[in-house]
Amino acid sequence: MQGVQLQALSILFTLWANVTLTGLALFAVVGRSAHAGLRCWIRALLLQSLGWAALIVAPLAGVGRPWVSSAGVWALSLSFALGWRALGLYLERPVGWRWIVLWPLGLAMLNGLIYEHVQWRVSLVNVLLAVQLAAVVHLALRPAPQGRAWRWLLAGAASASAAMLLARAALMAGWPEDYPSFGANHPLSIAGLIIDNATVSLATLAFLLAHRDEAERRLRQLATYDDLSGVLNRRAVLEQAQRLVRLAHRHEVPVTVMMIDIDHFKRINDERGHPAGDQVIAGFAAVLQESLREGDVVGRYGGEEFMAVLYDADAAAAQRVDARLRQRLRLRPWPTPDGSVDFSAGAFTMNRADGDLDAAIARADAALYQAKATGRGRLVWVAGA
Repeated sequence: MQGVQLQALSILFTLWANVTLTGLALFAVVGRSAHAGLRCWIRALLLQSLGWAALIVAPLAGVGRPWVSSAGVWALSLSFALGWRALGLYLERPVGWRWIVLWPLGLAMLNGLIYEHVQWRVSLVNVLLAVQLAAVVHLALRPAPQGRAWRWLLAGAASASAAMLLARAALMAGWPEDYPSFGANHPLSIAGLIIDNATVSLATLAFLLAHRDEAERRLRQLATYDDLSGVLNRRAVLEQAQRLVRLAHRHEVPVTVMMIDIDHFKRINDERGHPAGDQVIAGFAAVLQESLREGDVVGRYGGEEFMAVLYDADAAAAQRVDARLRQRLRLRPWPTPDGSVDFSAGAFTMNRADGDLDAAIARADAALYQAKATGRGRLVWVAGA
């Protein structure tokens, strides 16, 4: 019997060591540079380490046992809450701090208030901890974009831990005389500790996979979008433009290419500084994107020049985009010398007989320079064949 008892205690200490070393290792390796979700999970691991340590030493605390036990329950509950928040951060569904703070605090207070009523205390604490894990499972299983298969792994780990907590609660509620003491020689204790150990590793693996997916998504975004303006970069907008041109030729509809240049941008930089110029670039891109129709594409072509490609669009469509953009620009304050932003634009409408996209861009660019040469703040449109 002593050998089995030692086995249970060994698993308990292995669990504590696993949680502690995993949390410390992740903190040492990624520190503050990781995604907010992974940083939150690291805090959850370190709190779980504190919680298990408190529960291990509680039987030795004498008259302070209720306080140490309640501290352990608080730390474990807070670790579950932070795991829930970490998941929400990765799924872009943040969990409010009210639940993160108040639930663990209330659970710890409940544990302390009814400490001497062992049957009620153990049953309620286990059930309420299971409820926290059920919230994790619910959030993990909600519909999410593709590429987030790791959430199924996390849901499985949380479900296994919740099931074990509910089994402990049911045993204490129905058969308190059979309920094992903490770390005692009992199949439920041993199974619970093994499951807890495994689920910590599985949950950590899930969050590391989430971190990898997020890093890959960020790299794809950097390769596709202009970091300052938030619209497609030059390479990406040219690729999307080629796609629209092929589609238009297949359906025999026109495509209009617009080249748009912010007027007097050098003066903005010279008189208000480059930070103001950056604000103008970002704001102009946002307003331009809002002014296009669904299905049109826009990107930053270079400097203060943007390219918009309008599918199934003729001169009238280009003029409507131009008018919407000018109207919306007038409604916003700008960090410019006169508080306004204007632009010049050149547009070329191409059909199947007008050659390739490069030729269309050249024709639209020539129209843009004509708009600048004839006074700026205007649209010049040219037609194809």
